Amino acid sequence: MVSTSNIPQLEDAQQKETIKKEQSNLWLEEHADFVKAYNQTVAQEGLPLSEWTTF
Repeated sequence: MVSTSNIPQLEDAQQKETIKKEQSNLWLEEHADFVKAYNQTVAQEGLPLSEWTTF
């Protein structure tokens, strides 16, 4: 059972999580064209600097 004194803390944590998710979604929407173009470039040319990876 949750103590009533912890409710404001839980609400604050939920608000922060909601804000974090919304900011992430907004970033993805704003940069969708770049992400699509980058993914196409990687599909065609491979990862940049891949010849120097050791793994």
